[in-house]
Amino acid sequence: MNRFIMTLLASAALCAYAERPPMHGAHRRAAELRQQQTKEQAKANEEAKRRIAHYKTDEGVCGTRAWKEYTANPKAKGETTLLVVLGGRDSVNRGGGLVPSVPPAIEKALSYARNQTKVGKVVVLVPEMTVERMGGGGRRGLENPSADGLAKLVRSRVEAHGVKRERVFATGFSMGGGLLLSLLNDDPTLFFRALVVGASGKTDAVADVKAEVLSYHGEDDDLIPIARVKAYAEALCAKRPKAIRVEVLPKTGHAESEKAAYAKQDAWEWLLR
Repeated sequence: MNRFIMTLLASAALCAYAERPPMHGAHRRAAELRQQQTKEQAKANEEAKRRIAHYKTDEGVCGTRAWKEYTANPKAKGETTLLVVLGGRDSVNRGGGLVPSVPPAIEKALSYARNQTKVGKVVVLVPEMTVERMGGGGRRGLENPSADGLAKLVRSRVEAHGVKRERVFATGFSMGGGLLLSLLNDDPTLFFRALVVGASGKTDAVADVKAEVLSYHGEDDDLIPIARVKAYAEALCAKRPKAIRVEVLPKTGHAESEKAAYAKQDAWEWLLR
């Protein structure tokens, strides 16, 4: 009897061992896919950096936050515009070989400003995006965008360029958009106008928002449902009628909404007018 049981156990162990290679192959293919995606992201970043390189005019560190600036129409007369670009979670520099993405809003803003004769000098400020890890873990779901030193940086560059408050704008995607909406309530005089993409704010944090807001959101966004955005808009408009306008991007998911929104001429016409 014992010999029979031992034979069964040995057979089960052999079967389990025989089934492992396919699993190992699946893990290998997943690793290869991630590696390929990293290479593609790195290539896309290099191309984006090359296209905006000649616009770069300054960089530095304010407190602990690094930043870069890009300028369109540097010799234009009239008032200067400062546009702050806050990237999504993928733009955070995590190290370890991971390549942070270059927000497409940078290139789109510069391109629009360069091609519009009525738009004067436009300085695009790109702060380094940082996160705070909550609960002692490093998982994506436990990360919150950090506002540390951001307002101080923006005001220092406003002063450096002599920009009027009415010409200080911001745009943010996903994590950066959520951070932007928080800043609008926590620091009401920081930005005059804000373009938010793929993000929502808290319905109980709208009392002090004074900026004009335009929100673009994907209809098929399964990360941040459109219902949350509409609820935020209703809460804000209850305090200030017509304070925000929500534009729905048909058949568009969360990741796709970034490029789709920033490719729209209307968005830049509204923000940089």
